[in-house]
Amino acid sequence: MAGQLDPVAGSVRLGHSVQLGMMSQEQELLDPALTPLATIQQVAPLNETETRSFLHYFLFTGDDPLRLNGLLSFGERSRLSLARLVASGCNFLLLDEPTNHLDIPSRTMFEEALAQFEGTILAVVHDRYFMEQFATKIWVVEDQTIQLIYV
Repeated sequence: MAGQLDPVAGSVRLGHSVQLGMMSQEQELLDPALTPLATIQQVAPLNETETRSFLHYFLFTGDDPLRLNGLLSFGERSRLSLARLVASGCNFLLLDEPTNHLDIPSRTMFEEALAQFEGTILAVVHDRYFMEQFATKIWVVEDQTIQLIYV
């Protein structure tokens, strides 16, 4: 769906108003030399006050927006990745194991930030708690078949 691989069969077509955003568990899209403030301003036409206010929704407070991305914890980078996607205008999130490597406080903050997202989320997860919190449908992929389970 993200266009990184060609489909094995068939095709993938997104609606004309769908703005896709992908967040991998590796956080490779964040420039370690930038700050959260600069990261958001790269994708959204916001002044500093507006950017700080926006980042506050993703639990960046005080001087957090001025720290280098390379010095952020994994949980902070996860929240910043999500904030960057939302600021870019995406309304369909693809998440690849979004809670991997997060400690409990970081996970809680990430989930609080994710709960604010108003678009559609497709997450590849093995995390039962995450599924219970966010899923409205679960697709199980097993033995080259897909089974839909309603929550």
